[in-house]
Amino acid sequence: MLRQTCKILLMVAVVTIPDVDETGDFRVAYRAFRPRPEVRMLQWCIENVVTDEGRAYDHAAYPHLGAPGGPFDAYDDPRIRILALQWATRLGKTFAGQCYLLKTAACDPAPMIFASAAESLLKRSLGRCYEMIRKRPQLKRLLKYQSEKQQKQDLIEFNECQIAGAWARSTTSLADMNRKIGHAGEIDKWEHLSTSKESDPEKLFDDRFKDLQHVRKVTKESTPALKNSSRIERQRLRGSNCQLYVPCPHCKKYQVLRFGDRQTPGGLRFERDGAGRMDEETARRTAYYECEHCGGRCENDHRPWMMRRGVWAPEGCKIRHKAALKLTEKLLAGWKGYRWRGWPKATWISGMPLRDSDAYSSQLSSLCALSLDWGDIVSEFIDTRSKPHRFRNFIQQWLAETWDVRQNQQTWEQLHERLTVEVRRGIVPLGFSLVTIGVDKQQDHYVWTADAWRDPQTSHTIAYGVCDDLDELEEVLSTRWPHEDGGEAVPLKLSLIDSGFRPADVHQFVDRCRRKKIKIMACRGSSTALTSYYEKKKNGPKTSAPGKWVVWVDTNSTQDFLERQLHKLRPGDEGSASLYRGSAGEHQDFLEQLLNDAAFTDLDSSNNVKENWQRIDEDIPNDFRDCRRYGFAAMLVATRNGRIPLRKTTERTMLERDRTVVNELSLTPRLGLQRPKLAPGS
Repeated sequence: MLRQTCKILLMVAVVTIPDVDETGDFRVAYRAFRPRPEVRMLQWCIENVVTDEGRAYDHAAYPHLGAPGGPFDAYDDPRIRILALQWATRLGKTFAGQCYLLKTAACDPAPMIFASAAESLLKRSLGRCYEMIRKRPQLKRLLKYQSEKQQKQDLIEFNECQIAGAWARSTTSLADMNRKIGHAGEIDKWEHLSTSKESDPEKLFDDRFKDLQHVRKVTKESTPALKNSSRIERQRLRGSNCQLYVPCPHCKKYQVLRFGDRQTPGGLRFERDGAGRMDEETARRTAYYECEHCGGRCENDHRPWMMRRGVWAPEGCKIRHKAALKLTEKLLAGWKGYRWRGWPKATWISGMPLRDSDAYSSQLSSLCALSLDWGDIVSEFIDTRSKPHRFRNFIQQWLAETWDVRQNQQTWEQLHERLTVEVRRGIVPLGFSLVTIGVDKQQDHYVWTADAWRDPQTSHTIAYGVCDDLDELEEVLSTRWPHEDGGEAVPLKLSLIDSGFRPADVHQFVDRCRRKKIKIMACRGSSTALTSYYEKKKNGPKTSAPGKWVVWVDTNSTQDFLERQLHKLRPGDEGSASLYRGSAGEHQDFLEQLLNDAAFTDLDSSNNVKENWQRIDEDIPNDFRDCRRYGFAAMLVATRNGRIPLRKTTERTMLERDRTVVNELSLTPRLGLQRPKLAPGS
């Protein structure tokens, strides 16, 4: 129909436009307007794609990409606008996106964007795209520049279109362009700085397609991060939420491969050693998959047969086993008649998708990776299960599931029970001799915590709060805190205030306070690991506050210190924390913020494992937690070596305190301290 319409329009042009008077002109014009032939994504990849290492595209190695109802069918579907792939590592999710961008350049040129978490990852991915292009003459001749010296690392220019590169922490690379086709890689690793004036990088990426909203095709892919904050999980749950089903070689019934447990039928199984222990070598040698339908053993030799007959099905649908096997057998035999026409026409499923939308989404674990066998997977499980951070990596990077921190974490009510002691608000307890204050600057207010310290690095939170302006904050910093022994009040030893947001304003406030003899310094969280808990550095000449001193606080080590205080140590233990007496309701917000951070593992630009911290619940701040870390760093800066001097208290003061206060202000054994001895006869 479209071809016929083009012919009619061009014939009208020949008749009505005087300059068009030859048959040859008509042919040239028709070729320009003629729609390009439609080619299935899978077929195009088989005919045109090689990897960056020069290997031809092998559907047998990555059968899940072209399986019926899978991502390649979603690429072919003109109704699909968003593809979300929550997949484990090494399953080809980035490779699939690269293939689609190259197919677009060859078959239907359009403005494109490829975005990644970091600049180095972006350039590496585009570098692989260049290698895929150069190894195919039919693709290489599409390039605008044939010389490698003229080709840019962050931009692939074709004769009729281009692939622009962008990365999460560069707002300029994500701005000021209109695109039709896009790929966002590893979006759960995209960082949005809390002090940034720009929007979230994922929002900036989405805005690139506003002008072509109804014809766009955008892929988002990642291994998942933390539950309730994972970007890719949110995208997956909004879409069709497909799973890959593979048949059992014995009963020929389909199922989703899962790690499983011994209480439910089906799943990955392995034997234990003679003593009943999980032994890595024994498990690797004996691993197999148990069919959930017939209980049959699916060995490693069965895996290729199973994966190459896989089909995808959306949430809300069931597999028609015989129809699915019949279709995949025909495809493996070379049948060319298959065409994707949407889920209502999919013969291998029954029922309708739970969500009928323009978003395709799917989840896929390493159990479907033909580069691994059952033994590799159970070996990784046994090796990591007793190491929390590495086991988290197994859950996220191998099983493609989000890590739920709260299933292994105490509640704020439990933390209240553990930390609170019988000391009133604003009172420095016995044995504590030094006070620091950590301040976290927000856009329109200041969050602070005041902590008392005693050796060795044991803390007690004497007060916390929020100030609306700098005058109110200055009053807090000027406070002299009463001591439980009844002696001289304790002044502030040092305060650290976060200068990550509007640093010039912070340094002006620091100068103002220091003129009034208030001990305060600016600080910032370090994005790179330091050799100690903190480092003092002078700002360079090109910064917003040149020549000013800043305390850089190491994120990982201070977070680890706080984690030990919150989850492992009890008041009275060396290095522990405690909190002044107060009701659970009074402390709820403070305690929830202390618990609202968690570590997760990630891969850096060199594919080395690194640790990052992020909020567990995006609806709850973590400002008080940051204040506690800054207060800890302030103690270390003030004492230089972390050795806190003993408080000098006169005998008369101690006697007066013990006669009048007795047990009203403090139950000192709960802090791990001894009650002061009275003089004979007193």
